[in-house]
Amino acid sequence: MAPRAVRATVRVAYSAPAGPVGPRPVAPRLREPRAVSRSRPRPKPPVFIGLDGRRVTVERVRVYLARYGSPMASHAEAIVRAGIRYGFDPRTTVAVAGVETSWGLTTRHYNAWGWAPGRIHWYSWNQSIWSWTRQASASYRSLRRGDFWAAGARYNPTTTWRHWAARATEIFRAV
Repeated sequence: MAPRAVRATVRVAYSAPAGPVGPRPVAPRLREPRAVSRSRPRPKPPVFIGLDGRRVTVERVRVYLARYGSPMASHAEAIVRAGIRYGFDPRTTVAVAGVETSWGLTTRHYNAWGWAPGRIHWYSWNQSIWSWTRQASASYRSLRRGDFWAAGARYNPTTTWRHWAARATEIFRAV
């Protein structure tokens, strides 16, 4: 007779009949629990590498922004973390802010990226960085890796978008 499972983790096997009483149980064997992962493995967070072959770090972004006296320099950690969270190169965030508002020096309402001037109001640099990175990542996929030429005409639909793309690319490479 074939072994029969009594519970999910314990199997009880029976031997051949042993007289008028019936089958005699054999000592139970414990089954190894299977490790079943129902969730997918998390993908590794993106790593952004500069033209010099070094990683784009919080310190690297902070130093670059501080060189120009940007009020965003003290929020470099938010720029890098938001970039990692949304798969958006932090150098793109810095480059667009550099072209649009001189790295946040000529802005009101923390709108360093020139989105709908006068209509979009953020209440802190942290809020604006996270919000802009999330929205730009979803709306401008080509900007995720710094392709300003593909996104330029849509992001800055003026006659000067080529100048905008060239300047943003220059800043992107410098960070």
